[in-house]
Amino acid sequence: MCPVYNTSLLKRIMDYYEQRLNKAVEMGIPQAPDHPHYPVYRELVLRINTLRTGILYADALVAFMKDDDLFVYIARYVNSLFQKTSEEETQDEVMKALESCSTQENWVWKDLMDAMDKFSSQYDYTQVPLFYVDIVHYVVCALRLFLVVREFVCNVDRGKMEAYLQ
Repeated sequence: MCPVYNTSLLKRIMDYYEQRLNKAVEMGIPQAPDHPHYPVYRELVLRINTLRTGILYADALVAFMKDDDLFVYIARYVNSLFQKTSEEETQDEVMKALESCSTQENWVWKDLMDAMDKFSSQYDYTQVPLFYVDIVHYVVCALRLFLVVREFVCNVDRGKMEAYLQ
C-alpha cells in the first residue's frame, strides 16, 4: 500500500519545476522558439500550470464533499489531465503514453488504482474528514500519473522522476 499523498507533494514538485523554468527564462529560451530546449520550456510551463491548478482543485474539493456529483467532478478533472495539450501533439500520442503507463508494473499506476479501489461499497462515506483526505490522495495520484505520462510525451526529467514523485 502506498503512502497517503497530499498537496504538499505537488507543491514540492512544482517548486522543482519552477527552479528549472527560471533557469530557462534566464537563458532567454522563451524568446527563442527555435532554441533546441524550447519544447522543454513549454512542457515545464504546462506541468507547473497543471500542478498549480491541481493544488487549487484539491483545496476546493472540501466545499463539494456532500455534493452528489462529487465523483463526476473528479472523473471529469482526472480525464482532462490526459488530453492533448497543444496543436503539435496528437491525442493518439497522449493515449499511447497513457497505455504505456497503465500496467501493474508501473508503481504510479498501481498507486492510482489502489487509491481508486478505496471507494468500494464498504467505504464509510460518513467519515467526511477521512473521505476528504482519500479524495485528495486520489487527485494527487492522478497528477503523479499525469507527470509520468507527460514524461513519455516530452522527456524533461532525464531519469530523475521517480525520486521526486515520492
